[in-house]
Amino acid sequence: MEKYREELIGKIMLIGEPGKDESYPLVSVEDFFEGDDDLGSIGCNLFEHPGIAEFYDTFRKIKSRKDVFDVLLQITEIEPQTKGIWPFCDHVFIITSNSIYNTWALVKHLQPTDVFLWQDTYKLANMPTIPKSYQVITVWWD
Repeated sequence: MEKYREELIGKIMLIGEPGKDESYPLVSVEDFFEGDDDLGSIGCNLFEHPGIAEFYDTFRKIKSRKDVFDVLLQITEIEPQTKGIWPFCDHVFIITSNSIYNTWALVKHLQPTDVFLWQDTYKLANMPTIPKSYQVITVWWD
């Protein structure tokens, strides 16, 4: 786990430190979840956490759909000096031609606080160009 954690933190820092200049880095599904076993990394406030493997499997399946361009996880916080603490994500961005309703149905078992259209109200360090006819749907856990 520690090797994967250090690699992920290295990738994050190349993009930009979370919160610096009010901007947040995005990482791939694979980069975020590979080696992660920290229930505090995503959905940490859930009463009955479905497990990191369930989050990973769900977002991998969503990413493989024909109506999905990409799935990216926002890194909100890192603790590079504290071993075992995985980077923290509270927003997942699904770039899709699918509706909010249908996207909600794909993630509802992960108990998000909300699913909504991203309005570009805060900076993301490396959001890709959104293809025509696609939108960014945000899945958020409080």
